[in-house]
Amino acid sequence: MLAKAVVLSLSMMSAELPELQVSPNVTVSGVSSGGFFAVQMHLAHSDIVQGVGVIAGGPWNCSQGSQATAQIECMMNPAKIDVEKLVKQANVDAGRGALAPLDNLDNDSVYIFNSPKDDVVKPDALGKLEEFYASIASGVNIKTESSIAAAHGFPTIDFGNDCEKKGVPWLQRCSFDAAGEVFDHLYKSLNLRTTNLTSTVNRFSQEPYRKGADLMPEGLIYIPKACSDRVRRCRLHVAFHGCQMNLDAVGEVFGLHAGYNEWAEANDIIVLYPQAAKSAKNPMACWDWFGATGVDYANRRGPQIRAIRAMIDRLMSAPAN
Repeated sequence: MLAKAVVLSLSMMSAELPELQVSPNVTVSGVSSGGFFAVQMHLAHSDIVQGVGVIAGGPWNCSQGSQATAQIECMMNPAKIDVEKLVKQANVDAGRGALAPLDNLDNDSVYIFNSPKDDVVKPDALGKLEEFYASIASGVNIKTESSIAAAHGFPTIDFGNDCEKKGVPWLQRCSFDAAGEVFDHLYKSLNLRTTNLTSTVNRFSQEPYRKGADLMPEGLIYIPKACSDRVRRCRLHVAFHGCQMNLDAVGEVFGLHAGYNEWAEANDIIVLYPQAAKSAKNPMACWDWFGATGVDYANRRGPQIRAIRAMIDRLMSAPAN
């Protein structure tokens, strides 16, 4: 049974993303497919993405564009991941402009969570992701957590399935605040989380960004009231759901109950929750880390990465006063 929680109302109409005064220093995070995708977003646009949180994910371009490799190697046998090969490929892609210059990654913050009980993305993926970032960037600030005995999914304080029970909605109540841990590592000197939210999670139209990108018609966003007037320069965090966690599969559960909004409210942070869609090559609406949208899925030419960058640019587009 899901834990009881206050459900916030959502707007009935989806509007365009607003133009706001958003800081150019963006952070991203994700769970499962969203974790792999968050790493791709970090490398593709490290000119503006300056930190990443990865829950049950692994290294950049781990799948090499193969669903079989994604499942057999990256998820079930991550000890077989050839990190050196991935680092070499990242350098080639950066050299041809498909990724941002890799020296942008120097001194960035990386938070990694993988449970010893995860039987979907096995625990060795954590070590491979650590190795990847340590090999590709200088002075990267890595924090890892591997002591929480959670099933595959996103750990929360008090919402979701029992901590060791996996399955929809892929949130586990583990008395562990994964969202807070991500924010604590990616941002410095945070105010404590608050449950006194000044806004609601609202829908926005993803139509301008959907072409070829396997996105749903709508996404979700949380904008603290203090950030909605185009005057205050707030920060932006982009949170990527996992497979079977989009609006069709679980409704607004990830946007409402993952735990990001309570920290965002207290610290003037906008949280964007883009929504991936099902396709013939992607029947569980995962974020594309295995080539469902084409060969460029892991770099800045990939349809989903281009779409997320366009959303970020829109949120940053209000003229300075």
